[in-house]
Amino acid sequence: MRRAGVIALGIVVAALLMVPGPASGSGDPPPVFHFVLTQNANGTISFPIPCHEGKGLDFTFLTPVGGFHAFYCKITVQHASSPPIPPFNTFALELNPTPFGIVSVTGTVVCQTVLDNFPSGTMNTAWERDLVQTSNNPFIPVGSGLFVELIDGNWPSFAVPAVPPDQIAAFQTGPPGSLPCPPTPLTTQPVTSGGVILH
Repeated sequence: MRRAGVIALGIVVAALLMVPGPASGSGDPPPVFHFVLTQNANGTISFPIPCHEGKGLDFTFLTPVGGFHAFYCKITVQHASSPPIPPFNTFALELNPTPFGIVSVTGTVVCQTVLDNFPSGTMNTAWERDLVQTSNNPFIPVGSGLFVELIDGNWPSFAVPAVPPDQIAAFQTGPPGSLPCPPTPLTTQPVTSGGVILH
């Protein structure tokens, strides 16, 4: 896993170096890679790979029994012409506190759809399905999924807090299987701290 993480880190760095400058119109070339990288409160990217619980952006995870303070870590890199998500792409979610104790889950990303310059010229948006592969709590069991929308509010700046703010919507689903990631706008909320780099 350590070797895979080093290789994945190299791919992430290469992707960041190969991304064209900010788009100024529909005639600009498309990105070589799509990537989604969450940032910690101090603006650093949520390395190492794989994602770890308690890292990444800070927000309120909404559930039928209430909203809980949460950290969400996401690292995905995807070639723009090759939709399958490579296996090293990961996520982690931690809810703390909850009435059920700390809830920590990790897993893989099964699909991702990215739209640049949406909903405006300095914003990029991604929709993703996550598969939960480890869980310490039946509140979010292994085999269940998450559907997530992330908005980078200030591309191409990496500054946090972003202006306009980065945003997130995330909710639990059944097993994601091979379901697609439709670009359907959800009701998002500004992140509390940290952010997302998305292109």
